[in-house]
Amino acid sequence: MIAVNMVSRQNGRHGPHVMTMNDAPGRDVSPLAIDYDSLTESMRVTTISDIEKAVTMKRNEKDEKMDDLDRKIIELLQTNGRASNAQIAREVGVSEGTVRRRLRHLIQSEIIRVAAIPDPEKIGYNTVALVGIQTDPDKVDEVAGNLAKLPETQYVSLTTGSFDIFVWAALPSSEELGNFLRNKVGVTPGIRRTETFVNLVIIKKGYGIVV
Repeated sequence: MIAVNMVSRQNGRHGPHVMTMNDAPGRDVSPLAIDYDSLTESMRVTTISDIEKAVTMKRNEKDEKMDDLDRKIIELLQTNGRASNAQIAREVGVSEGTVRRRLRHLIQSEIIRVAAIPDPEKIGYNTVALVGIQTDPDKVDEVAGNLAKLPETQYVSLTTGSFDIFVWAALPSSEELGNFLRNKVGVTPGIRRTETFVNLVIIKKGYGIVV
C-alpha cells in the first residue's frame, strides 16, 4: 500500500489516503504501480511528484520476473512497432492495463522511444557510407559536435582505434557524397584525415539492441 496526500472531490478535505486494491474497482491496479488514470478520475492529486517517487520506489523493489516482462514488451515492439497494447498483452500473458502502465514507464524513463525509422534507399538515399575521421587531439569533441549538426549525418560516435570519430551518412548519390566529403567534412576545422567506407550490400539491419 502507498500513502498519498490528496483532496477529495466529494468533501474537499485534505489528508492522507491509502491506496489499496479496492480504490479502483473494475480496474487492473497492480500493487507495484499506481494507475494514474484511475487515481485522477475520482480525486484531485495534491502533488504528483510524491506519487511518482512512491511508484519508483515500488518498481525498484520488483523481482526479476518484472524485468523479464519489460524485456518481452520491448522485444515485441522491436519486431512490430505498431503492435497494440491488447496484442502485446496476449503475447506476454498479462492484462492490457499492465502493458499500458509498463509502456508509459518505459517511455517516460527514456528507456525506449517511439519513432518512425525510414529505409534510406526506399526514400531516395542510395549512397550510404561510414566515414572514419582522425582529428587534432584537442579538437575531438569540437569536431564531433560540428559534424553532428550536419543534416547528412545520421550517427556520430567517438571511438578508440585508428580513428577518433566515425560518422554514418546517407546521401542520394555518390556524387553528392563526394560533395559532402569535400565541402562539409573536409573544411571542418580540426580534422587531420578521413577515410570513407561505402556500403555495398547491407546483410543485417537492426534497430536498438537485443534485450
